[in-house]
Amino acid sequence: MTSNKQLIVAIGMTLSFFTVSVCAQGSGPKLNRFSTEGISFEYPAGYSVSDESTTETQEFIISRCARREILTHKALRTAS
Repeated sequence: MTSNKQLIVAIGMTLSFFTVSVCAQGSGPKLNRFSTEGISFEYPAGYSVSDESTTETQEFIISRCARREILTHKALRTAS
């Protein structure tokens, strides 16, 4: 290989390395964390979590856009 071809190959390999490194470091979706009374989870930014728990049940409502319910989780509490 001539030195010009070697230089072109070396530059190409370097650019490929930097491109892969930058793509691998891409940020994922922004997440918020909810944690209370022995339960914790992450949910996407832009959503809200409301705690509608009572002494008998744990109930969390994940919503977006003015309380339109997306997911409701309800579980009975048990005596430990």
